[in-house]
Amino acid sequence: MSFPRSLDGTMAEAAEKMRTMMKELSDKDIRDEVTRREIFEAARKVCKGMTPGLMTSPRYEFIERLLLCGNMNAKKAAIDELAMICDHEMGESCSVRRWMKTRNLLPVLLSDHLDHPEYVGKIGPIVRKLAPVLSEREFRAVWCLQKGRCGISHEMFVLLLANLASGFQEDQIIMLFRYFKKQLKLLATCQLQQTAFLRMTDVVLIALTRQCRPPIPLKDK
Repeated sequence: MSFPRSLDGTMAEAAEKMRTMMKELSDKDIRDEVTRREIFEAARKVCKGMTPGLMTSPRYEFIERLLLCGNMNAKKAAIDELAMICDHEMGESCSVRRWMKTRNLLPVLLSDHLDHPEYVGKIGPIVRKLAPVLSEREFRAVWCLQKGRCGISHEMFVLLLANLASGFQEDQIIMLFRYFKKQLKLLATCQLQQTAFLRMTDVVLIALTRQCRPPIPLKDK
């Protein structure tokens, strides 16, 4: 479906007005649930009238602000909205992935709350959407989440890794097995840890077989 230029122009004006209004909101304002809900409702209407794929969406901008504002409830609201885009709005599929990659949102999502199953479950659709464009450097940062005294629990790491694996492309799957092989060698002397690791690989292997993997355009990587 193509959108007439006049409509795009009108919606662009509406989007700009929304941005101006959002800039006037304080961090205290956006901590209010009703305010957040009203802004998202308005942003969805504006974005619905814009050409799909435009990355200048005020909806995206408000999501990012909520993610970075330091309030847990605001961050949850942003994650719910972003997960809804990733899971259900196919017209935004490439755009939202490119935007998340450009804005480097993965470290923001993985910066805290990874000990909460509900939180890790909520970010699942977002992680799956980002997975195909994850670089090895970014994956290494995820892999290291299991290490050290501050590492996340084994169960949460398995869930996170399974979500990534379900969206991986062929070259990333090869990379993943390279990491598996290295880890297995390190655990060769500890039967208990080795058993836990093998269970993790089983979960990830199931995730790898769940869905087809359409190629990702080079411009999105």
